[in-house]
Amino acid sequence: MSFIYSINTLWTLAQADAPKPPGWAPFVPFIALAIMLYFVVFAIPKKKEKEHNTMLAGLKLNDKVVLNSGIVGIVVGIKDHTISIRSAESKLEVQKTAIGQITERAESNK
Repeated sequence: MSFIYSINTLWTLAQADAPKPPGWAPFVPFIALAIMLYFVVFAIPKKKEKEHNTMLAGLKLNDKVVLNSGIVGIVVGIKDHTISIRSAESKLEVQKTAIGQITERAESNK
């Protein structure tokens, strides 16, 4: 029994002399989680939106585009908030935000 008592005594003494962590240490995981959450919720979507707006600003006539709905067409008209595309034998007017990607750029005659 005295052996167990001496181990407990040593353990208590060792913990009493151990340096205490600073008072803000328990909050470090929460701060790291908040930073990761910021990037996932705000920074990454904002970057994608900026790239999409840059793509839309560079849109020209005769560019081949794919809409978010999957429709493929060629740009035949550009307005402020809408574009006109020709897909097969149909002409559609859609919002610029509906463009998912530009698959082929128009040939420039320079």
